[in-house]
Amino acid sequence: MPFHMLVRATFPGQGHLEDLVHSLLAPDRNGSGRGREWFHAPLPEILQAVVCAMRARANVNGARGAQPHTGTPWNCPALAGSEEEGPCHQVFQAAQPAKGKTVSESLDSRWMMDLIQFNNKPVAVGRKTFRFILVAINVFDRYLYALPLESKEPAVVLEALTKLLTVAPRKPKLISSDDGLEFKGPVSAYLTRRGIVQKFKDTADVNGLGMIDKAIQSLKVRLAEATTVQGKTWASELARIVNGFNNTPKPGVLHGAAPKEVRGDEDIRFMLLQDQAKNIQHYKALT
Repeated sequence: MPFHMLVRATFPGQGHLEDLVHSLLAPDRNGSGRGREWFHAPLPEILQAVVCAMRARANVNGARGAQPHTGTPWNCPALAGSEEEGPCHQVFQAAQPAKGKTVSESLDSRWMMDLIQFNNKPVAVGRKTFRFILVAINVFDRYLYALPLESKEPAVVLEALTKLLTVAPRKPKLISSDDGLEFKGPVSAYLTRRGIVQKFKDTADVNGLGMIDKAIQSLKVRLAEATTVQGKTWASELARIVNGFNNTPKPGVLHGAAPKEVRGDEDIRFMLLQDQAKNIQHYKALT
């Protein structure tokens, strides 16, 4: 089944990238052509529309100016006639590759989460004693979230996850984790209520949570370094170190941007979308 994703934007456009993409893709899919509407489109088609939209916006004040859309974007291959095979019943189907290629369809598509255990290094803060950290990462921009926990009981994990989702700019469409009991029961019920797909790592997929595993290893190293200073604990230093991660440029994966900068930088987001398209092609070649 071809890879698909959802497209949503204001229509008609007023020069914004999202509006232009929507206007390029919507005519063959929406009956009214107005309002805020959801529809499915194959990712290659969406990426082609993004390229066309950026060209159009760049030309708005140029000699050619912006030309009205008549079904096929100028200077672009026709978007019609894509090889769709049946309805897209699951937006996230077959989009998580193996062998080191982790894919996120868009900025707020996927998170991963896991726990760090500090059973041998508990930290008392007031009346609470922390022994765990809930760590989550946005797969697209590598933005890291973390909170200390007293235990890994599902109710405790749920409370922390609720706080993380509250401070996030937008909720993800899917969250991946291992199939530990701490992520089931009330956690699963909560994600269902919020309309967030929950995916448990396939035990045969060694790279299924590779990104969060790597982030946790780096976080552990930084926490260990910080606690060599007298009076510092992993709990007291956690927020500062996570903030440092999110403000550190990542040339290898984010084109020189820091995770905190990606959401506000349209050029970086576009380059990352191109990277995702390449990763999807890599995945298709493997399967």
